[in-house]
Amino acid sequence: MRRARMSISRCNTGSGWQVTIVRAGCFLKRCFLTDRRACDGATVHAAPRGPLMQYDEAMTNERKMKMKQSNLSLSVACCAAAIALGAIVAPTVASAAAQDVANLYGPQPPADATYLRVVNLSGQAVRVALPGSARAGVLAAGAATKLSVVPAGTPLRVAVDGKDFAPEPSTKAPADALAATNATAGTVITVALTRDADGWHTQRIAQPYATTDALRATLRVLNFAGGCDGKVIVDGSHAAVFANVPATEAAQRTINPVAANLVGQCGAASTAAFALPKLAAGDSYTLILSGSAAKPVLSGTRDELAWPAPTN
Repeated sequence: MRRARMSISRCNTGSGWQVTIVRAGCFLKRCFLTDRRACDGATVHAAPRGPLMQYDEAMTNERKMKMKQSNLSLSVACCAAAIALGAIVAPTVASAAAQDVANLYGPQPPADATYLRVVNLSGQAVRVALPGSARAGVLAAGAATKLSVVPAGTPLRVAVDGKDFAPEPSTKAPADALAATNATAGTVITVALTRDADGWHTQRIAQPYATTDALRATLRVLNFAGGCDGKVIVDGSHAAVFANVPATEAAQRTINPVAANLVGQCGAASTAAFALPKLAAGDSYTLILSGSAAKPVLSGTRDELAWPAPTN
């Protein structure tokens, strides 16, 4: 161990020795010795004259500097440790959060899913098969399937009585998309079936699958009535629920969760009154305006997911 260097100077009073102990150039201690022999064995140098406060300030500043450097090193080490810990903990936390959501709301559809359903606007039952999570089965006249959850990359063809119907090219993207892609993710595509002497026909309307309001009900309308500037009002009043919805277009809004009788209109032509079922907060319902501009028909269906997908 290296011996401390001691700097000694006589006090002005002559009563003792003022001793300053310095190690490696750093002030360590100041004391007074009444006996010069107490310094025996030490390397003695004459201390520079001047007020002792000079040494105190030097000591204080140097200690502050060392403390700052020490705190900085400690902060850097703590940050590095926190980052390393975060890299380990973050995936676990995210997984736990996803599990909490699944436990609270049940299994959730993929974030990039497209939603597809069929509504039978004909006067006869038909067997339909959809891609995705919905089961194939017979669809009664006027009925609609649940929303089938279709993974990305899956063709959006619908089988009607064993015949495949692919989307017809149009300018109504993404309703005419041939397959589920990023462009159709989060979109509901409703396929309307009609029948005449030439057989089955399909028409598609797309709309966003918006998150429902937890305190209100969500109401949508799809206008499949050709040549109709659609409108929906409350029966017995002029209060408009939807106005100016062009043919092959959709609209949506939130409403208080109440039951009501609604009427669809195409110009001067009106539909029979349709009883909107009582909706609860958070529910979602779609009105369907069909028929023709001269003879419109109003119906509706609940927006329910066919999820989770069947296992067999």
